[in-house]
Amino acid sequence: MATDRASIDSVARVLAGLRVLEDTTGAAEVLPSVLAQRALMTRLAHSARDGVRPVAAGLLSELEQYLGWLSIPLERWEDSRRHLDRACVLALEANDPIRLSHALSFQSFRNLRRGKLETAEALNDAALRNDRIHPGLRTYLRFQRAEVLARGGSKQGSLTALGLAERSVDALADDDDRPASCYYYTPGFFAGQGAFTLLALGDRVGARKLANEALSVLPASWRDSEWSGRWRKIAALD
Repeated sequence: MATDRASIDSVARVLAGLRVLEDTTGAAEVLPSVLAQRALMTRLAHSARDGVRPVAAGLLSELEQYLGWLSIPLERWEDSRRHLDRACVLALEANDPIRLSHALSFQSFRNLRRGKLETAEALNDAALRNDRIHPGLRTYLRFQRAEVLARGGSKQGSLTALGLAERSVDALADDDDRPASCYYYTPGFFAGQGAFTLLALGDRVGARKLANEALSVLPASWRDSEWSGRWRKIAALD
């Protein structure tokens, strides 16, 4: 039987729930469930026809993208690269600019965490060149660029990028129209993104201040999440 949109929507709802669950449990606990949903969505995409195929490919891209993200805290670097490469290919097939740029941003983050700064910068540039992405994702990419430049030793370039990112936050309205994969792109989340850049520039006091500000306004489940652990470490600096 050909895949219908209702089946795809059902998988999308499960994925949205798993993202929220990760905030509480961490990457390792949700990874098996996401792999199972990816296997199901692969079968559904194979059976999709005509106009449903791009929709199926788009959601399959998001699942691969999320698997790439989950593999990073687990330090499964090759798994992460493979999932994110696949996510980019599927996003291109689906003609989905948000999912493509999101996958590229995770690729940049992955390389940044591994100290591969030139590759991280190139991937960030590629993600930012897309004019059709959500403003929240563009704001995240600008903060990411500031950190990449800071780690690369470009102080003035980093500060310029950081200023642009902070102005982007000021321009963001309260938005209930964020894509499900961008649900955490809120003012509270962005409050602490600059902490990574300031720390890379050697400003420990400023980094600690921003990290504490971010943690103070995040929901409790986010403050204690695995992904906010980097902020907690910065907030505890002497």
